[in-house]
Amino acid sequence: MSAPPPYPAYPGGAPSYPGASGAAPAYGGAPPSYGGAAPSYPGAPSYGGAPSYPGAGAPAYPGGGGRSAPPSYGGGSVGGGGGAGGAGAAGSGPAAPPSYAVAALDTSTEMRLFVGAMERQKIDDLADLYAAIVATEHLEASFVRGNVSREDYERECALLITRFKTMSRTLVEAGHISSAAAFMSEYGLNARCGKAKNTLVVVGMPTTMVHMQHDGRDSARHVRDCTQYFITAMDNLRLNVVDVDEVLPNIRDVVMSMNRLVGLPPDFGAKAKMQRWVETLNAMRAADRLNDDQARQLIMDLETSYADFNHWLDTAGGGK
Repeated sequence: MSAPPPYPAYPGGAPSYPGASGAAPAYGGAPPSYGGAAPSYPGAPSYGGAPSYPGAGAPAYPGGGGRSAPPSYGGGSVGGGGGAGGAGAAGSGPAAPPSYAVAALDTSTEMRLFVGAMERQKIDDLADLYAAIVATEHLEASFVRGNVSREDYERECALLITRFKTMSRTLVEAGHISSAAAFMSEYGLNARCGKAKNTLVVVGMPTTMVHMQHDGRDSARHVRDCTQYFITAMDNLRLNVVDVDEVLPNIRDVVMSMNRLVGLPPDFGAKAKMQRWVETLNAMRAADRLNDDQARQLIMDLETSYADFNHWLDTAGGGK
């Protein structure tokens, strides 16, 4: 590499640099020397070294210099088996978290579900109601599978319905449950015992009385019974007998008597109308009473159903 061109000539001579030799720098050798000192500027601020900040430096942890280990929890891991919290040196760090160890259950101690005779009676009544619902569900399933005859089914189902009505009424009057339907919902029986709910709560009678018809024997007696039940139900309502526990049996008798008639269509309007009233009354409490509007509506439905029944007797059912 060749040497750079010579320095240009300045008018009046080459510049002078403080502390320099007075000659222009030569590029053929070493760079110019400034006398070992940087130029001085008048009035320039003076920094007496690097600034000092109190407390500067890495944070100090107890028991170590510089950046040390995290605080100690008294010699035991968090939630570990440090006994009752781990015994550590005083002031060595935060206290260990509390221990949540569960004491072993003493199975030798008797667990009492009740205190006193009143509480025991309540538990027994609730258990009887629960048993009646479950037993009805098993009975319905056995009848559907053909393992129980119709006569046995109707007899046992009637007993279970009576037991269910008695127990539910007792528990409602005592204030232990609000209704039988609420009891089934609270204890998860709606999904498990759907057939029992339909028989006990919705229909209130054996399934054979709703969906099955009897044979043609004693047809005249069934017609007479049906007529009698219609007249009895209407007369009681006109006499202001509107308590649910007195109205429901009469309406249920009307439906059951129509189901025994041979030749009566399954979708007969009068029967469907009375069946809806049975379901409505079943959803009410025994101590409830029909208001004026309900009583008038039920009387009108009974009168129109009775007229439809007589019309069916005069036409399709007259010659049977």
